[in-house]
Amino acid sequence: MSTYRYEYSLNPDESQTYDSYIGVVQNRIIFGLGCVQAFSSFLLVVGFLVNNANLIVQLGWRERVSTNEIEMVIEKRQLQALRESQFSELQVADLDVKQLRLILQIEGPFSPVFFNEATG
Repeated sequence: MSTYRYEYSLNPDESQTYDSYIGVVQNRIIFGLGCVQAFSSFLLVVGFLVNNANLIVQLGWRERVSTNEIEMVIEKRQLQALRESQFSELQVADLDVKQLRLILQIEGPFSPVFFNEATG
């Protein structure tokens, strides 16, 4: 069964032409598959934009952290002194907001302080 075929037709001036023809069912199937492809392409574009936005945010954090490491030498020393004053690893629950903000500015959101065995 062919979905695309040519039909022979006779014109009123008695000339002959071939017209293309696709059946109604086949035309609907092709249209439905085209819609499925359009929808899946749309989902791929949305997924790309979401991942790209996440990558842009991470790139921004990396740039910010490297800039802060250079500019915030005194604060970096304070953070080192804070780490040396603790007998164990720094825990988020033990730090105040100012100290947490300092860690976030210098090391970024992927600092080991913000991750523990419970969070993975």
